[in-house]
Amino acid sequence: MLSPDVALSLGVTEGGSVNLLSPEGPDTPLGAFPVLKSLTVVSAPSGPLSENTVIVSRAAFQELFGKNGSQN
Repeated sequence: MLSPDVALSLGVTEGGSVNLLSPEGPDTPLGAFPVLKSLTVVSAPSGPLSENTVIVSRAAFQELFGKNGSQN
């Protein structure tokens, strides 16, 4: 779910997709490698969300940042 401001600035609507990039992922011989995940926008409500709000599922968050919320 994206705030209307974020959706507008990215040019996406419900059903569109955005790519979310974690700042740091698993370690490789070349150093940490970022994790990229494509997510489908399910809602961009006009309700009381902060202008920079992005809400992702717990599963997507854990895939990007590790099981406990810490980066891989």
